[in-house]
Amino acid sequence: MKLLGVIAAIVAAISYGTNPLWAHYLVADGVWTHSMLLGRFVMATAMLGLWAAAARQPLEVPCCDIGMVAAAGCLFGFSSLGLFGAFRFMDSGLSCTLLFVTPVMVAALMAVLAKERPGVAMIAAMALALGGVALLTKAGSGVHFSWKGFALAMFSATSYALYMVTVNIHRIGRLPPLVLTFWTFFSCAILMAVAALAQGAKLNTPHSV
Repeated sequence: MKLLGVIAAIVAAISYGTNPLWAHYLVADGVWTHSMLLGRFVMATAMLGLWAAAARQPLEVPCCDIGMVAAAGCLFGFSSLGLFGAFRFMDSGLSCTLLFVTPVMVAALMAVLAKERPGVAMIAAMALALGGVALLTKAGSGVHFSWKGFALAMFSATSYALYMVTVNIHRIGRLPPLVLTFWTFFSCAILMAVAALAQGAKLNTPHSV
């Protein structure tokens, strides 16, 4: 069972690593961030729905938890918006590397909200991660760095850290993983649809003279 978990983590890491690859070509073709993320989350929600049906996994969520699940989903969506937005201002690989600050944020938030005290090894790892991020802000001439892209990447990391902490300290974290992930992605799809519609309405509004 532990081996399956390791394999799943490796597959997840490889899959996540393709984000900047596909986004690079989509951004170059002028696709809106909201639109590419809408397609991503609609497809992911549909695939998880089929998986749940095949596994006969009910997707019901207690009424008292619907709001929190939706809020957590929006945090996940904002994280994606921040990351894909950063791709437009600096190298996508650099944007993703900056997300290594996320575990530091999670540890800090858990220390404040859940009173979890980080050990010496954790503190050392946090210091190294922050030092690495500081070095990335002084990237060499061969790497395109942007403070606006940096801000968006940090927004992405913060949103994802808040999502992780919410799932850790709230009872929604005890939902079956497939159920929680399905409704998280469903919430993300709704958020991206609203964002895309708002962006389209903004572009189609005549400028006042």
